[in-house]
Amino acid sequence: MSLSDDVLCVKDEHDHVKYRILKVDDHHFEDLKEMIKNQLAEVCYGAEPIAIEPDEYTYHAACRQMYENLMRYSDKGRYGVIGELLMHILAPKYLDFSAESISRIFALQNQNIKQGFDLNFYDKGCKKIWYGEVKSGLAGKNNRRELINKAHKGLKNYFDNIMSKKEISTRHRWEAAKAEAAVMFASEKKIELTKLLSSSRNMISQRKGSNRNAILMAVNFGDFAYDITDAKDIIRKIDGIKKTECFDDFIIICIHRKMFDDIIDFLGIEGGLDV
Repeated sequence: MSLSDDVLCVKDEHDHVKYRILKVDDHHFEDLKEMIKNQLAEVCYGAEPIAIEPDEYTYHAACRQMYENLMRYSDKGRYGVIGELLMHILAPKYLDFSAESISRIFALQNQNIKQGFDLNFYDKGCKKIWYGEVKSGLAGKNNRRELINKAHKGLKNYFDNIMSKKEISTRHRWEAAKAEAAVMFASEKKIELTKLLSSSRNMISQRKGSNRNAILMAVNFGDFAYDITDAKDIIRKIDGIKKTECFDDFIIICIHRKMFDDIIDFLGIEGGLDV
């Protein structure tokens, strides 16, 4: 199954991926639709709710709710939601560790698009958390370096302000992530992940260990007036992030796709709605 062209992959001296540039063209759409069919319900709800109430949390219900959510947004908001969806589906395939998503798209209290961390992963090999931020936009208005910069600033803010005064404290982001894990996973895994998230948060706030692990994700839609294989902009951004020492480790993933309306239409049709 071909979900994208892996345009560029650069690794560090330890053979770990530092950044990837992916292009999702029209010829990938059939495979992408198949992957959406296979993963959307779990991406939206999590595996455990589906196991408990399989007739409630179905693929077609997820399509319908995603489409209805998208219709409430402007184009700018739709870029963000579709960008997150693409990363939920594609990113795990391109990370060089045994990655398990511990995030879902829908909020716990309703089925709107959730706030907080966009897409966190559990590294099953090293038993640590990678925190992800996705930024999306239309090429020409938001180039990928700007999107990476926004993702970088967003995660840095979360990490730096855990213990700040109430109005700017980001501690609640971890409480939301723990609540999310508690709903998504069964008992033993739920306990393991909530404990790990608490420990990770405390170590991040104290600048101890190697817990500031970031995945910065950028999704550009539209026609590209620049050569997407030219990674000088990303290399400069990597050098800049390293100098700030705000992360212990980080990975950058960029996705380029011309269209996003076809994904929205597909979700509406699969949800049984008039599109």
